[in-house]
Amino acid sequence: MQIRAYNGSDAIYERSALVDFVLPKPAPVADAAADDGKGQRVVADRPRLITFVVGIDRYRPEGSQLRFARADATAFADALRDRIPAGYDRDRSLALSKTLYDEEASREAVVAGLEALAANAREEDTVVLYLAGHGVIVPSPKDPSVKLYHFITQDVSAATAEAISREGLSEKELNRLVSAISARNVLVMLDTCHSGAVSAGTVDKLYQDRGQRYLLAASSEQEEALDSYDGRNGIFAHAVLEGLKGKALLPGDEAVYNLTLGQYVNRAVPRLAREKRWHQSAIFKTGGNELNPFPLAAPEAGKP
Repeated sequence: MQIRAYNGSDAIYERSALVDFVLPKPAPVADAAADDGKGQRVVADRPRLITFVVGIDRYRPEGSQLRFARADATAFADALRDRIPAGYDRDRSLALSKTLYDEEASREAVVAGLEALAANAREEDTVVLYLAGHGVIVPSPKDPSVKLYHFITQDVSAATAEAISREGLSEKELNRLVSAISARNVLVMLDTCHSGAVSAGTVDKLYQDRGQRYLLAASSEQEEALDSYDGRNGIFAHAVLEGLKGKALLPGDEAVYNLTLGQYVNRAVPRLAREKRWHQSAIFKTGGNELNPFPLAAPEAGKP
């Protein structure tokens, strides 16, 4: 349990010490399968790789439509679904994963989905969030000198700072939802413009509360993310998909890991952008001082 206090600008908070309430641990078993006392073998639960994917092309305000955000999100969800590494419970991973596309991705639905994920995720799980759509920076209503990143959900009614602040998903709210997830390993991927605006201080304070939290953003605070690289996906998604399908796999590794994917995308995005005479830089951040690798994708589809 932890108490947090936000200041008037919504940008900085203080927190109390983290207090754990620990139940007595059950007696250890010798291996993953043990006798339940009735002659039956009980298999210990395996961790799950849980994904929460949002992709929005069809926004409500006129002139705000995108072409490939939904395609980016769909391709990402399919790539991970087909490459769940050995060691994860594939059936439960798929059952707990969720996608929201276009009109499904209202603010209420996104918040409810993340809250449900937090309720279901266990400490040993790995959670990956992928949000593709519009991202903007607008002044905090409480202190206009403070600028906050917002992910624009599908039902934001107007492309104004007032509507976005009121109806979008702010950096503060997104971090609150992510920090409630008890999984030890969490990777947040923001496939939007200006997504690198999520500050290192925010990542350090909020993302390290429950183990390792990583942020992989499509662009820096000042940059717009190019919606199309090859007529199918944007630059960031193209790099991510290349990485998951093998280009981020190191020799001798049995899977693509969060660290190798982040490093690959960080290098690939500027190169792909230059091919299109565009300027875009992926941002890879983490909280805390330790780098903890966890597997994301098997080397081949259908072969964990």
